[in-house]
Amino acid sequence: YMAFLNGTVDYAFERVSFNNIIDLQFGSVNNKNSGFFKNVDKIFFDSKLGYSISKHWNLYAAVNFQSQFY
Repeated sequence: YMAFLNGTVDYAFERVSFNNIIDLQFGSVNNKNSGFFKNVDKIFFDSKLGYSISKHWNLYAAVNFQSQFY
């Protein structure tokens, strides 16, 4: 069994921009003799907030989170 969810949200208004990425993945294999094994297990979230200070210069702050389901 495998499940994937990927999403992106982008927002921009005047000088402010906001970007988010989420990537969720989970997969498992159930072998009759050996039992349950995970083969993919990922949680990833990335967020950026930007501000334009001039035509050619931008400031931004970023944060990301990485983990596993199981």
